[in-house]
Amino acid sequence: MRASQSTTPRLRLRSLLVVAQIACSVILLFGAFIFVRNLIHVLRFDPGFDAAHTLQFNLTTTDPKIYPVALREKVYRELESHPGVEAVSWAWYMPFNFSYSDYHLRRTDTADAPAFRATAQGIGRNYLKAVGIPLLAGRELDWNDVQLYGKAAAKPALINQAFARKYFPDRSPVGERLIGGLSRSDNDQIEIISVSANTSFVKSPGEEPEPLIQPLSNLRHSFIVRVAGSPVLVAPELAKLIERNVPGAAVGYLTGLDQLDQGIRATRLATVLLGVLAALGLLLALIGLCGISIYNVARRTPEIGIRMALGATPGHALRLMLRESLTLVAAGAAMGVAGALLATRLLRGFLAADISPLDPVAFVAMLATLLFTAAASVYFPSRRAARVDPLESLRHE
Repeated sequence: MRASQSTTPRLRLRSLLVVAQIACSVILLFGAFIFVRNLIHVLRFDPGFDAAHTLQFNLTTTDPKIYPVALREKVYRELESHPGVEAVSWAWYMPFNFSYSDYHLRRTDTADAPAFRATAQGIGRNYLKAVGIPLLAGRELDWNDVQLYGKAAAKPALINQAFARKYFPDRSPVGERLIGGLSRSDNDQIEIISVSANTSFVKSPGEEPEPLIQPLSNLRHSFIVRVAGSPVLVAPELAKLIERNVPGAAVGYLTGLDQLDQGIRATRLATVLLGVLAALGLLLALIGLCGISIYNVARRTPEIGIRMALGATPGHALRLMLRESLTLVAAGAAMGVAGALLATRLLRGFLAADISPLDPVAFVAMLATLLFTAAASVYFPSRRAARVDPLESLRHE
């Protein structure tokens, strides 16, 4: 009697630990499958610009005076006339830079219009053509805009569809004016000259498009070049062209695909990390489940022998042990699903716009993985119960 009383609390504690392990593994599995679905979606997602034929060149000089604006324009025109180059522009940064500036803006058509903020990216002539973003309304920036930089009454700027829909939902924004700049005290006049298609720009591919304003920027130290062929093949030649025109300058370059890969890197890393944690959690849970199944079979061998001596079949013994082990799996799965549903609120901010934290495919994949692996882990220990010899069991008893 004392042995039974000491064994039961210990068995219950082991069972509770196994249930907790299964619950944790369910949460990790669900998160891993959600992130796998998210990564597949991101890899297939069209970011809205042509990364396959785009290059960004960055210049580093020890003395800014050796690279004045006039020389920048000369380099620009030489790049533009190079064989295989389709368009050249410049910008503050490329998509997925992970560090952005905001413009503080107000509309001028309403006296009491509230101020608002939007992501800003200074760009140059032919930027949309160089990056491969469709122009939906208005015109691109041209050399006339560049020559009037700092002299015109209003700075020309492009906006994306998300900006237009949010702040000008009832009419075309082309020709409208805004007031603002990088700081709250700026009162620069800004004229909207065009609307471009939305792109994945700020966070990662697959994000919900955010309002973006792209004012004209003065000629930069960096250039964005669109080429007809492979960017990797032509990049060294174009880098040498820049170095010939700017003595002593160090030129580095990055392809659009490299930039896109940087945007995906965080998603890929999170998916791999969560997948590894889920696999380890599931392995530990299955080891615990297998161990407790072996213990239950050994503990109940005399009982099984008596049942079989009274007419129970090996199949009945097998089902008895499977039912006992799978009850723990069901309890852990129920707790895990409840925890996974609570955790989905935390996942929402890390997923692409079209991926739901309650994704049914991820949910079914998680349940199928859990049931298959759990059933396999308890089946083989439980099968020993079907091979119990009633006479041998009763003799030991």
